[in-house]
Amino acid sequence: MPHVNRIAVVVVALLVCSCTARTELERRPDDRTLVVYMGGDNSLSAECDAKLAALREGFATVCAASASARLRMVVYRDMRAFAPSLCEVAPDGGLRPIESYQEENSASPEVFGRVLRRVRSLFPARSYTLLVFSHASGWLPEGRLAAPVAPGDEAPTRSIVADGASEMELAGFAAAIPEDMFDGIVFEACFMAGIEVAWELRDKCDYLLASSAEIVSPGFTEHYRSSLGHLFGPPSGLAAFGQAVVDALSAYPATDWRRSATYSLISTPAIAPLAEFVRTRCDPTIALSVFDVQRFDRGAHRLFFDMGDCCSRLLDGEADRAELRDLIAAAVPWKAATGNFLHGQGGFTVEHHSGLTVYIRQPAYPYLNMRYDNLGWAKATGK
Repeated sequence: MPHVNRIAVVVVALLVCSCTARTELERRPDDRTLVVYMGGDNSLSAECDAKLAALREGFATVCAASASARLRMVVYRDMRAFAPSLCEVAPDGGLRPIESYQEENSASPEVFGRVLRRVRSLFPARSYTLLVFSHASGWLPEGRLAAPVAPGDEAPTRSIVADGASEMELAGFAAAIPEDMFDGIVFEACFMAGIEVAWELRDKCDYLLASSAEIVSPGFTEHYRSSLGHLFGPPSGLAAFGQAVVDALSAYPATDWRRSATYSLISTPAIAPLAEFVRTRCDPTIALSVFDVQRFDRGAHRLFFDMGDCCSRLLDGEADRAELRDLIAAAVPWKAATGNFLHGQGGFTVEHHSGLTVYIRQPAYPYLNMRYDNLGWAKATGK
């Protein structure tokens, strides 16, 4: 009888060890997870299917080439006439539904935050990258990209992810991101390379890949098929992805409107030293003409300006300008732009591209000026 008990103990112990090993294997964090947030319940809805198809194809290629790595891609998608959903892209490119939701506002920080927390809970990973696709307008208040001189109200500043007539405020977007979740954020969204944006997100990730100007449709769609692997590597991979986009667009003739790109990789830890320099060295009493500083938007309203070009005009002396260039270079380890932007479509020539944009207060926009004064960047620098 004692002999039987010893055998039973051994069998039970083996079963326990086996279950424990299997549980640990199942719970082992993925190496890297790409979280895609598609805010397409707007005029971009028609692009969502093509983007998802390209992401699925690209991910299958990445997984085939990286068989030993534990990679994952999770997509939240909100489109017109379809219920929002959360799904996982399988290594073979298949789509596995995770959750479906009732109609909801994907431009709500509450929804955005819930999705991110849900992904983190369901799919633990050693590192995450966030990819955001939607409309955006940098730091601007809701609707002010089209109508900056319209009478204002006290609605929150809104800038990124559009759902119908609603847009998510930049501060809400940042607050909804869980602490220490993302290494990098990729914006397939217009005007997100602003210093105001980088300041707001400086504690939420290490790197941003963003555009100073608009992103011309169809954006990154085709590049997801060929270059998605860069988003599953180290942060430097974000620059490699951006370079692949610029290289492809640069293949068009110089006079082709499709040859339009203004991308940069922004290192958020380097934003604070740059802010301190601007606060202490740039002279806000120097008058600037918005017609002299490099712009990155089209039309009659000028709202997005090159930060390097702008701030260099607020300095007295080449030594200060050289220090500014060094600080911006630390904050922007990679940048690339085409010489023309939307040539023949009311665009502009790119003569200066520091990789960061900034707003210049103008008498014509008292409401924008007032709202700008309340931004974290403006409060930190007094500029």
